[in-house]
Amino acid sequence: MAKNSFNMSKIYSLANKVAFVAPYAAIAMNPSMTPAQKVKEGVYYLSGFDMGTGQWHFDGIKKGWTPYVVTKIVTSIVPRLTSFFRGLL
Repeated sequence: MAKNSFNMSKIYSLANKVAFVAPYAAIAMNPSMTPAQKVKEGVYYLSGFDMGTGQWHFDGIKKGWTPYVVTKIVTSIVPRLTSFFRGLL
């Protein structure tokens, strides 16, 4: 029987990658936006810089980075909690 090579670290890695790409994929697949609007919105989500007004906004950074940061925190805490509870039993 073949060994299953799809372990939890690969799942966590995939979750982190998807969480990073998801906000930008949503922008790219929005049919109501022009390509120029998609680029402006992508830059806004990635850096917080509004190319229309030339100002920085923390709200843009939150929209773009929150899914990745939360997923990264969860995928680093869950294995530690699991090993902690296994140690208690």
